[in-house]
Amino acid sequence: LTLQTAEGSRPYQVAGIGTDFMNMKLATGYISQENLARDFHETTDLLVLVNQKEGADTAVVEAALQDIVGDYPAFTLFTAVSWQETLQTDILSKLNMVYVLLLVVAFPSLLALVNTLTINVLERTREIGVMRAVGATRRQVRRMILAESLLLAATGIAFGILAGLWLGYIMVGGMDVIGLGFPYFFPWQGILFTIAVGLLIAVIGALLPARQAAHLDIVDALAYE
Repeated sequence: LTLQTAEGSRPYQVAGIGTDFMNMKLATGYISQENLARDFHETTDLLVLVNQKEGADTAVVEAALQDIVGDYPAFTLFTAVSWQETLQTDILSKLNMVYVLLLVVAFPSLLALVNTLTINVLERTREIGVMRAVGATRRQVRRMILAESLLLAATGIAFGILAGLWLGYIMVGGMDVIGLGFPYFFPWQGILFTIAVGLLIAVIGALLPARQAAHLDIVDALAYE
């Protein structure tokens, strides 16, 4: 592989190709410190990795490294465990932002459901009046509107879950293609949460249209054009 360096074009032999988790967003190449200084005139260290000797006391090693790092304010010391915790915290914070966006998106869906049910009630005003005239109670009318809302929500939930599972599986497969192999985990908890939230939205969305349908005046409803 020919690289353009400060000293001109230099041939480099590729010893291996792999995936670096810390630099997965960038195309990263590793060369020796000697070649870096000779061809690129760079001697600054950005990352220093240290392996702990087997059997060594972790607390003692970390304290000694902290004393060394204290003389270099530009560096921060991370143990493997603390680095993993930092990554997990960062990922969880981003997931929380996604959940907030999902709640924001759910509100227009609730309004759309209320609007749909309200229009259906207006279009079936005479039919509802006939039902009331032949003996249907207000509770039965409310249950009818609620059942319709639950049916609409269940249809949307089913399509949403199927699409989400398919896209999630595709994304995991795509990560595996670029070298970041993650096992596919079937999101049982997420599916149950989605169903619960979807049905709750259906119940809330049916409250106003169901009340409106149940309190229709029978005479006015029968005469409605």
